[in-house]
Amino acid sequence: MTLSSKNKISESLADNPCTSRCANLSDSSNEQCLACGRTRTEINKWSTFSEVEKKEIVMRCWEKFMPRQKMEGLIREREEITKKLNGTG
Repeated sequence: MTLSSKNKISESLADNPCTSRCANLSDSSNEQCLACGRTRTEINKWSTFSEVEKKEIVMRCWEKFMPRQKMEGLIREREEITKKLNGTG
């Protein structure tokens, strides 16, 4: 299931949680992305972390921020509810 041909829904917490909205990190005084919640260091070193470390980071960010997995889950949930309300699901 995809949202579009290039925006594939991520099923794993170990997938990169980037939402491509981290404009606040262009200011060097900001150390944490306001979208996904990762620190500048976590973003820069993401590919070096183990799967468990990646999952821990995403889980830590889950409550206050909107990592991609959470955002896509909410979109999927909204789409399912809309289908049910329209009688198509």
